[in-house]
Amino acid sequence: MDEKIFKTLNYYDGIAKGYKELYHNEQKQKILHIISYLPKNGRILDLGSGDGVFNEFVSSKVDLISVDLSFELLKLNNNFNNRINASILKLPFKSNYFEFIVSFSVLQDLPDVETGVCEIYRVLKKDGILIVSFLHMSLKSQNLLNLIEERFELIEKIKEEKDWILVVKKK
Repeated sequence: MDEKIFKTLNYYDGIAKGYKELYHNEQKQKILHIISYLPKNGRILDLGSGDGVFNEFVSSKVDLISVDLSFELLKLNNNFNNRINASILKLPFKSNYFEFIVSFSVLQDLPDVETGVCEIYRVLKKDGILIVSFLHMSLKSQNLLNLIEERFELIEKIKEEKDWILVVKKK
């Protein structure tokens, strides 16, 4: 396992019990910015699902799959039937599988953001929607913006206090 992935995993496993207090409300605020884009049906992939904050915003008609690197965080996620412990760098799904993908505050933690963006692109269907957030003050933020804008059609770009939130469509 890559050293950066190992450190990230250890960090999130270590804070899992306090995650809700640390990040839940911050993530909820991001979701409220993009709630109008959420589909009423289809397959949604929540990458870096954490404690499952996104679950409460999803229609019961949606097939939601929650993925997180941290097994300890997944234990807190109430999406019991569709929780998968995996890395964004090697997603265990066939190509063109999801109509919709969300990933909040994850990409800046990847040791290889290009591979992460390519994996997201691979599993998203043509004309599928990706909503992603990442720190705009991160050293990787410009690289992330470029990678995403090269592969996806920009629908909306929201600048929050700390994060960019991009709503894009697969070309």
